[in-house]
Amino acid sequence: MRINYLDLAHFGKFHDKHLDLAPGINVIYGKNEAGKSTVHSFIGCMFFGAERLRGRGAGRDTYSRFLPWEGSGAYAGSMGFTYKDRDYRILRDFQKDASHFSILDEQSGFTAADGQGDISILIPGFTQEKYRNTISAGQVSLKMDDSFGTGMQNYMANLSMSANEEVDIEKALSYLKAEKGKIQTKAARVSTEQEEAKAQELQSEIGREAALQDELAGLERERQQIRSRMEALSKEYDAVVREDQRARAAAIRLIQENNDIATQYREKKAALAKVAGRGKGRSNEKELVAAVNSCQQYNQRISDLRYRQAGVRGGAEGAGVRAAALSIPIAAIALMVWLLGANIGIPESGRQILAMVLGILAVVVFLGMLISGMRKGRLVRELEEEILELAAAQKSLLKRFGAASVEELQNGLAYATSGYQEEDRLRRELSQLRSRYEALQEPLRPYIEKYGESLSLESDAGEKQREEIEALKKQETDKKKAISQIEWKMEQIAEKQRELDALRELISKKKEDRKAEEEELEAIELSMSMIRNIATQLHVTFGAELNEEVSRLFAIMSEGEHDRILLDDKFQILIDDGGKPARIGQMSAGTEDQIYFSIRLAVSRIFFDENMPLLLDDSFALYDDRRLEHTLRWLGQRSGFEQILIFTCHHREAEILARAGIPYTLHQLD
Repeated sequence: MRINYLDLAHFGKFHDKHLDLAPGINVIYGKNEAGKSTVHSFIGCMFFGAERLRGRGAGRDTYSRFLPWEGSGAYAGSMGFTYKDRDYRILRDFQKDASHFSILDEQSGFTAADGQGDISILIPGFTQEKYRNTISAGQVSLKMDDSFGTGMQNYMANLSMSANEEVDIEKALSYLKAEKGKIQTKAARVSTEQEEAKAQELQSEIGREAALQDELAGLERERQQIRSRMEALSKEYDAVVREDQRARAAAIRLIQENNDIATQYREKKAALAKVAGRGKGRSNEKELVAAVNSCQQYNQRISDLRYRQAGVRGGAEGAGVRAAALSIPIAAIALMVWLLGANIGIPESGRQILAMVLGILAVVVFLGMLISGMRKGRLVRELEEEILELAAAQKSLLKRFGAASVEELQNGLAYATSGYQEEDRLRRELSQLRSRYEALQEPLRPYIEKYGESLSLESDAGEKQREEIEALKKQETDKKKAISQIEWKMEQIAEKQRELDALRELISKKKEDRKAEEEELEAIELSMSMIRNIATQLHVTFGAELNEEVSRLFAIMSEGEHDRILLDDKFQILIDDGGKPARIGQMSAGTEDQIYFSIRLAVSRIFFDENMPLLLDDSFALYDDRRLEHTLRWLGQRSGFEQILIFTCHHREAEILARAGIPYTLHQLD
């Protein structure tokens, strides 16, 4: 694999930073704080993502360390590389709420994405642990982390069994150890002593069930007897109350009727007093009748007289005119006879006599009619005087009775007459009411004597039965409470029986579980032993090859200062110079770094089937110039790495490479 370029779009201090990398050795130089470690971390983050932690680690994880300084909100980058002769580009957005990872095949344009977000989608088995422990050396120290030994054991196991990356010896041992601990902890809790003691206690309490059942049956019998007595008393009470209510209702009806009669009597007596005061007795009625008759006679007489007066007055008025009207024509005839009689053949003597007779007749008619008119006028005056006398007599009669008119006198007569009739009716009704009142007293007397005057439907009848019923109710309540308490105790016993059954089942299950756990512990112990034996055998098979390669590489870099480097079955490092092997902690810091560097290089050749880039971030700080020169010469000439990235804040790496004539590409970070 070879990294072609880096685009730090928004990452840490860098914004739109582009860096082209060449094959072979690339020296990336920069002063402190220039961003060398940021570029180194960027490559790892592009491969495996930016690590995010929770809890106390949050804020100090990789994600937080390299948040963009410019605060644009973007957090992303891309990286181009060549793998198995094909060019790829990794595109990654680190934003926690919109993270994205994809790999673009730059020849075909095919894009692959993976929810896990690491390079294993393209390079199976290329894990972050292998990356950190082999081709990527952190700042200052080349020491591998704690996962190195486990990773080597897993690698050897997978290589021997299936040639894949699925077997994890340490994980298997950790799992079995954890399961063993769980089973041992669980087995410590499997003791049945407490359960058996509790079962004996429950059995003792359950033994009281028979006595409680007898007590419950006795209480039920007593409660039933109380209920029977209460039912009998209730019937007796109902009968007494019904009879008392019937008697009270009858008495109330009689009293109500008696009171109604008394009320009616008082009302009618008051009405009688009012009616009786209308006149002065029966004689007043007769006088009123006579006065009314007299007034009616007066009216009739006056009416007749006025009718007669009207007729006479018609004859009296105009009597002279009528006399003249009758007498003048007669006189005119007499005169005509006297004057014209000769013309019509009347003799002289006859004319004189006829004219005289007609003249006398005219005088007689005139005088007669005049005298008749005078007589009629006198009669009219006499009739008027009689009418006035009759009217005066009527007025005097009306005044005597205090009436202004005959109609008023007639109304007074009618009022007096109706009062007398009503008085008679009221007296008859009062007599009837007295009879009814007296008839009620005999049947009412026993009720009055028994209940008194203030009688109501509310009764204290059956008080004795009611008091006894209330006492029995209290007894029944007490019995119910006692029964409920016993039933509760019985339920508790039933619950204890269920608890005892469950406890016995638990005891049985615990014993079975204990036996199964013991068998499982034996199986786990056997499995762990077999895994350890397998790991030991694998180390015997692969350890010699690994030790030989590490020793060869270290001898080149240290100029044969030490004979042999050994990695034991737990991949602890020993230095063997022919005597007692020394541990790596006994070496100088520079020697330790060279040993670790040799192991990284050897292991990377075992882990990866293709040359990978080697990333060294200030990894040679503890090397002296001589050892550094040997190491760089070997890296530049015989290391077998297609690309090496050296991050440094010194100029000596570039100077040594230039002096040795080893090609390199220099990149300076501002």
